[in-house]
Amino acid sequence: MLKVARTSDNRDLQRAVAIYRLVDDVVSNDLDLSGAERRMREIRRHVPMWPWWARMAARAVLAASVALQAHGTLGGAGFAMGMLVVVNRTGWLIARGRIPGYYATFVQAALVAGLGIVALHYDVVSSQVYASATAANLVLLLPVSSLVSLAQDAITRFGTTAAVRLVHVVLVFLALFAGIATVGVLTKDARIVGNAQSVRFAALPILFALPAAAIGAAGNGLAAGGTLRLLPFAALMGMLGIAVRTLAHGHFDLPSSLAVLIAAIALGTVAGRLAPRLRLPPGALVTPAIGASLLPAPAVYRSLSAYTAGVPGTGRQLFSALITTAAIGAGIVLGNILGAKKELREPHEPDQNPQEE
Repeated sequence: MLKVARTSDNRDLQRAVAIYRLVDDVVSNDLDLSGAERRMREIRRHVPMWPWWARMAARAVLAASVALQAHGTLGGAGFAMGMLVVVNRTGWLIARGRIPGYYATFVQAALVAGLGIVALHYDVVSSQVYASATAANLVLLLPVSSLVSLAQDAITRFGTTAAVRLVHVVLVFLALFAGIATVGVLTKDARIVGNAQSVRFAALPILFALPAAAIGAAGNGLAAGGTLRLLPFAALMGMLGIAVRTLAHGHFDLPSSLAVLIAAIALGTVAGRLAPRLRLPPGALVTPAIGASLLPAPAVYRSLSAYTAGVPGTGRQLFSALITTAAIGAGIVLGNILGAKKELREPHEPDQNPQEE
């Protein structure tokens, strides 16, 4: 049970699809037990489809997409990509030493903040470039996959796995706060982080946001090990997510958290409908789009920078960012339930004491 409950945000979409189809074949009686065991051994020996450098480059493209959506510039997108490469390789080195993931997230968050502050201090980048690039890289450290799985497990009454995932999510957030705070303490002028409160984040026009989200989602799908067949669907889902979110927030003036929730429900519903027809798990369609269209980069950045600089009202900003992030998981799960076939929904419990006619 402990092995099953362990959680990680390093998803391999190709392996997830293979396991999904394995279970589907078993349920439909197209595969016997011995054949299932044999295929499972093959899946365990699975080698990632893409080399590490291709996955890292795709992740850098995602960082550039998120930076652009956070009112960044082309220079900010390039800086975000360079920052991600450094952070990615640092995390890889830490993982090779078999150090727990908490410390890796701590070091990566500190590195993101430190690189941005150094570049800003020496006038390598402007405050807008610094803010958008740092926001993109910080938000990509969030345990989004675990948040979605946590919501799914909690809502569908898998309490043990939900509890384990909750501990993991809390630890990741604590590592992010600790890493940013450490840099703030070690920096001579910690207010340089707080000055980002004056930076204005504005959403991209929809005509630019759609291709940015499509490219980011495709890059995220490749970084997660998705096949070429999956990438067009990832791009379309990314465009759907940013379109619904922009419409809800920009045209109907809904709060950011509610706009993200509605966009997540839309993604989950479409994925729940398409996944069985494509023989794909819904997560394979949703996961790439989340990073490219739903992550609240400005809110997370503002709350973390305000926390570091001791700006009044930090608690409210942190709570708002957490609510927006948690809305992604709840919305995706609700959408999957709405889009799933009737037999996949939670069964109704019959009355224990039916009245006799």
